[in-house]
Amino acid sequence: METLEAVERTLRKKFQSGWSPHKLVIDWGCNAPAEEIRDIDFEDGSGHGGSLRLFHLERNPTSGWELRAIAFSGYYNTGTFYAVTHVDGKKLDAALGSLRVAMLAKMHDVATYRENGAIGLGSFSTSSNDFHLRIRLADADGKSLDRTFSGYQSTNGQEDRLPMELAAEPIQATLKNVNFAAGVPTQADRELFVRHFIATFEKEPFWWVGERMFEMAPTLGTAEIVPSIVQWLAHHHTKPDRIEKEAVDALAAITGLDLRKTPSGEDRPLEEVIADYVRECG
Repeated sequence: METLEAVERTLRKKFQSGWSPHKLVIDWGCNAPAEEIRDIDFEDGSGHGGSLRLFHLERNPTSGWELRAIAFSGYYNTGTFYAVTHVDGKKLDAALGSLRVAMLAKMHDVATYRENGAIGLGSFSTSSNDFHLRIRLADADGKSLDRTFSGYQSTNGQEDRLPMELAAEPIQATLKNVNFAAGVPTQADRELFVRHFIATFEKEPFWWVGERMFEMAPTLGTAEIVPSIVQWLAHHHTKPDRIEKEAVDALAAITGLDLRKTPSGEDRPLEEVIADYVRECG
């Protein structure tokens, strides 16, 4: 109860209402995993920075947490980089209780009315800082808690953003000194990527998060992600754009089936290429 109250106080302090007067209601979701968390999947990235990082932390019964991670950069210091290391997770362990509670928080900002029936506007803020966070906590039986925020550092969407920022803080502090290096992906790296990729496309991802995944897929993807790509393309074929091209390039690299060219080597219309991949690989 003490942890829940502390998390609620923090969220209320950070919240900036768009209405005046208003009432901020915070309730809580279902806490499915057991008390001891065995696995943590974490993602963060920057839209304008062109980055996406995928982490998997697995508890070592005797010595903290074992970490495997992949970092992709599309704009600066471009490339895909890898890390495998041990993490001293004492501070993370101590924060898991509040981290979990923050992930369970459901915030609702309700406009209330003055006596004359009028309603006023509160404070609004906008930002061009777009970022992505995803956390999945799982116990030894596979029961999990999974939450994502992708969007902007603004008052719009803060009901989802603030709980995720609060939950991510101890994880990001634990991972801040992880060193990534260029290298050749291992089977374990591919398995990590595939798991994150499939989870991303179980729902409609934020546009640049999906694009980063497609950009990483030619290097790290396996046949297991082909159904996810095809299903996504089947719903995004009416006005193909840059992202759809990245998805097609990923399919060609993974399957070895290149439908992008005519027999004479000319580029085919992207709409036709997508339709053929959906038919061939669906």
